[in-house]
Amino acid sequence: MNFSLCRRPWLRTVSYLEQHYQRVQTRPPDQSALPEESWYRIQQLQHRWQLASQCRYRAAQTHLRQQLTQSLRRLAKDCLHQAEDLERSEQQPESPTLRLLFEELESLQDEFDEVQIDWFTKFLLVRTERIILEEIDLGPFEIGLSLDQLGCYQPYQVIALDPCRPGCCDDVTHPYVQSDTLCEGEGRYGIARALEQGRLGEFFLLVAQILRTYNSGSAYCRLSDWHGSPCSDCGDTISEDDHWSSPGMVGAGWWLCGLG
Repeated sequence: MNFSLCRRPWLRTVSYLEQHYQRVQTRPPDQSALPEESWYRIQQLQHRWQLASQCRYRAAQTHLRQQLTQSLRRLAKDCLHQAEDLERSEQQPESPTLRLLFEELESLQDEFDEVQIDWFTKFLLVRTERIILEEIDLGPFEIGLSLDQLGCYQPYQVIALDPCRPGCCDDVTHPYVQSDTLCEGEGRYGIARALEQGRLGEFFLLVAQILRTYNSGSAYCRLSDWHGSPCSDCGDTISEDDHWSSPGMVGAGWWLCGLG
């Protein structure tokens, strides 16, 4: 995207952003963004863990217990961050200048091949390269920042353009992306501060960098389980090599995990 050839729409974007940041400073901070998605996932995992325990699927119990523990810790961090945001809400940063906002938008062309503004939805969009983690091609992602939601909790989406979903979760497109929402992890504070201060180039770079990294301990679905299949009995994800069925149950569609 050559900004020098199409400055007019970007000047319009900068003017819109400046006005929006000024409005954000005069309104109460968003306090409604409780971590509901995290709580819903915990409930799902708890149900699956209880089912695996009842059926005495020991490997599934261990795996689901680990996932439940990780999700509970993530929820605790989310709640702590929410409390910190409330404490920090009275310390609003100065509204970014027109010059800063224009420089931030202009810098995006050096970092991303595709940058565009959708005025119908009021989203600022960038496209990443294809994300490949541990030889699994997750495809490119579109990071869309909602200009109208600036000042709200996580005002952006991360959408897989050529999704490679794991066998266990239809709504996961990346180890850190569920339902188009990014698990920011340790990058959360930096992302929030970049958005508060109008450093939009830094915001997009931080999100893209999280997509390029992987830590199995904080993933919605581990890459080692990415191409596995969900067990219809316990809900755990297992590799094709570990799948087996009882001959007398194949017609009825009963599948069991090959758990020792």
